[in-house]
Amino acid sequence: MTTRHEKITQLFQIFGGSKLTQADVERFLDANDGDFDRTVDALLNFKPQVASGDRQKNPEEIQKQKNLETVHNMFGGDLTRSVISAVYLQNHGDLVQTVDTLLNISHDEEAIEAIRNMNAQQKEKLEEDMKKEQEKRLNERKERLQKEIEDERQRLADLEKKFIDEEVRHARAMQEKLEKLEKEQAEEVLDEKRQDEEHQKKEIQKKKDDIAHKEFLVSKIMQQAALCTLSVRYGIKTIVVSWSLGEDMKSLPGDWIGFYKIGMPLQQYRNCVKTGGVRQGHEHVSAPKTPGLYQFKYFIDGSYNEVATSDVIHIGPQVTLCAQLVEDASDEKNNMIEVSYTLNGGELSADDWFGLYNATENNNKSYITYYKIGKKLNNSIRSSSFQIPAPRSPGDYVIRFFPALCGYTFVSKSNNVRIVNKDKLTTELIKDESNGRIKNIKVFWDIHSVDPSTYDYVALYKHDALNYYYEEYKYVDLQNNFVIFEAPCSIDTFNIRYHSSSQSKYIDVARTDPIEILNTDIVTATVDNGLITVTWDIHSQPHTNWDWIGIYKKGTTINKNYIDYKYIDTTNKVLVFTVKQAGEYEARYFSYRLGKYVDFRKSNTFVV
Repeated sequence: MTTRHEKITQLFQIFGGSKLTQADVERFLDANDGDFDRTVDALLNFKPQVASGDRQKNPEEIQKQKNLETVHNMFGGDLTRSVISAVYLQNHGDLVQTVDTLLNISHDEEAIEAIRNMNAQQKEKLEEDMKKEQEKRLNERKERLQKEIEDERQRLADLEKKFIDEEVRHARAMQEKLEKLEKEQAEEVLDEKRQDEEHQKKEIQKKKDDIAHKEFLVSKIMQQAALCTLSVRYGIKTIVVSWSLGEDMKSLPGDWIGFYKIGMPLQQYRNCVKTGGVRQGHEHVSAPKTPGLYQFKYFIDGSYNEVATSDVIHIGPQVTLCAQLVEDASDEKNNMIEVSYTLNGGELSADDWFGLYNATENNNKSYITYYKIGKKLNNSIRSSSFQIPAPRSPGDYVIRFFPALCGYTFVSKSNNVRIVNKDKLTTELIKDESNGRIKNIKVFWDIHSVDPSTYDYVALYKHDALNYYYEEYKYVDLQNNFVIFEAPCSIDTFNIRYHSSSQSKYIDVARTDPIEILNTDIVTATVDNGLITVTWDIHSQPHTNWDWIGIYKKGTTINKNYIDYKYIDTTNKVLVFTVKQAGEYEARYFSYRLGKYVDFRKSNTFVV
């Protein structure tokens, strides 16, 4: 009798290898109650659904099933499916040989029984072939799974690398962005510094040019004075011009003196005087009716070769000025400068004006404010006064009078008016009671020259530092008139400066007195029963666990030649050493920030 295992083996040999697995064959056999013939019919009629993209059946397998069905149709009435299947397998799926064999045995009961009872060797061979086939399929599946695992691992590795590369790119982008911002900020500071330096250079060059121009004018005047001197005396209706030739100047009959309005070409003189070759003399010239600035010039022998010029003559109102500060006790913002003037000659016009200047300002176009006579003109009143707002910035100021026809050339000025500096920046030093060291600096301000703003700031500087290089800064708090700085560690002299947002960024409006940070660092060493105890109290440098203390023989000049050393513990300011050899020693403190072998502080000398 054929066993279940033998049935499954034969069925799998015939139908397996495509869409049907061994488990599928077992299910079909169980569903047909173990009947071999019914199972073959069920498998022949079974047509599995092939999904889109699934592997199609092997053509050889399809042909094998067709051949088996053909043989079954031919001999199914005489032989069972199991016999037909066994013969088909014996003939290795060859249809013709299978038909010949079945024709020969269809009426031979012994042959049929022999086929039914295959010898054990053939069964074992079939089982072995099936086992090999299963192992082959398992190996293929294993290889496929391993490949899928390797592919997945590679995909994960690629994703991880991509993620890391993305993180690196992001970090680099952030770093580049930060570097760009820092560079832009540095460039902005440098640009401001360059602009200030350029401005200072221009101011210095301007002063040099002014000095050079004055020296040129002086040399020209001296040169002209050596050749010819012109002097002027004038009244209301006439002007008297006097000339005198120097020893080196030859008098010629065609010499002449021209009378000019300032700024006119040499050919456009208003009047002229011929000297007639006289070396010294004077002449009267009618005073012009048009107010303005005028001048005489001496020319040689009918030419326009100028050898001397007179002082500038102001034709027009002659005014004397007096200025004084009028203070408002309730609010210094309302302080005024009162200007009194007296008309000594000539007449004022409505377009005449007075300008307020810094006393050191040479450019008459750079006035602070001005006052124009305008509709208040009354030439019957010879004296009058007016008020203009006083500047708040400390310094000396002056009033200059400009007749309308004189442009930016003033003809008289007042006395200087001084605005006293009332801006104050004071400090309160808050000390540590345990050691007397300055712990904090409290800064108070009292600013009058500008209106304080939340954009103003107070900055701590080394005493001789430029305003670009502050140590620390704080914006002002308008509700409190003070800020508190932590005292600097380094031993040096400092000051604190107030910067107003209404002024140039790097110009301070007030400074404190110098603040001196003294050396309060202490390193002491004591010896007791052979133990050396070193205590330290350092304030001028930040502490780190990389700072260290070394024990040295007194007089050792090379700091690498220590006897012993230990790193400090920032939470405990005590270290203990032992030295075996008797002698004089000292302890030295080394700050990591200053350099590995640069001793920062030394202790007292001690004897072991």
